[in-house]
Amino acid sequence: MRYELKRTRKRISQILGRCVFLVVMVSLSPLPAAFAYEDADLAQQSLNPVANLISLPLQNNWDFEIGPADAMRYTLNVQPVIPFSLNDRYNLITRTIIPYIYAESPLRTGDDESGLGDILQSFFLSPKAPINGWIVGAGPVFLYPSATEDVLVKEKWCAGPTACLRPTSQGRGSTGLQEHTQ
Repeated sequence: MRYELKRTRKRISQILGRCVFLVVMVSLSPLPAAFAYEDADLAQQSLNPVANLISLPLQNNWDFEIGPADAMRYTLNVQPVIPFSLNDRYNLITRTIIPYIYAESPLRTGDDESGLGDILQSFFLSPKAPINGWIVGAGPVFLYPSATEDVLVKEKWCAGPTACLRPTSQGRGSTGLQEHTQ
């Protein structure tokens, strides 16, 4: 048990080290488009999931006590959001979720696995101007079977609709709805 605890702590520290390195590298990279906005404009647009703004959110998920071996699973979701201006009225916004997974075996005799998981990509067609006080976007979503390890893959290609609806009114914070179905 003590050996497993040391092994888990070592893997967690390795993963955290990689995450910190990745966050530092991303934060130091120049993003000239971000400097074109005032702070208030940038803050408002960062709350808009279909804004004409390139962003790179990173989401960390930790799961513990999995299976009889009390295994741990860590997932880093890299989620670049990239808008493309189609014309004076519409943007096409791509939102891709690229998961990196480290999973300890839930069985005491199993092997740990790590690698990329399946990629989920959404495309939103969105008017540049709000419609009656609402920011809207809709389009398709695709799940690509792209995992690097067999145990990290669902082995299925999926497609479905996705949509985003958010009020622009002041005082409502970041309430809204973003949904996709596969």
